[in-house]
Amino acid sequence: MFERGKNYNPEEMLAKLDKMQRQAEETLSKFEEFQSSLGDADVSITSDNGMVTVELDGEGRLSGLELAPDATRLKGNLAPLILQTIHDAQATFGEKMTQTVEQMLPDLDINGIMSQFRSPEARDKARENLND
Repeated sequence: MFERGKNYNPEEMLAKLDKMQRQAEETLSKFEEFQSSLGDADVSITSDNGMVTVELDGEGRLSGLELAPDATRLKGNLAPLILQTIHDAQATFGEKMTQTVEQMLPDLDINGIMSQFRSPEARDKARENLND
């Protein structure tokens, strides 16, 4: 930014410092907004048949699991249904985080980055869950 031995105009230097300070304040403001939006990131997903509901907290951790009263009739199919519903909730949480980051940092290709870690089908299901 500055070359040694070169004379600088103090007013130009102050203007550059002011600009850097504004940029830092804008970045901090965006980060604080992002942090506060994480608290609103809870996700609740119910399986297609309504037998299992999974809740994730704002950090993506399992915070709740509810089974419909007649879920026990599924017997051997209940465990896979629970796991699938957890996976759907995690994918939905990931999509919600992707959308949040996209709003905060529009120049970052977060969808391109995330596409390496999820299938288009998982992404589409997650987006569908968020629109419900």
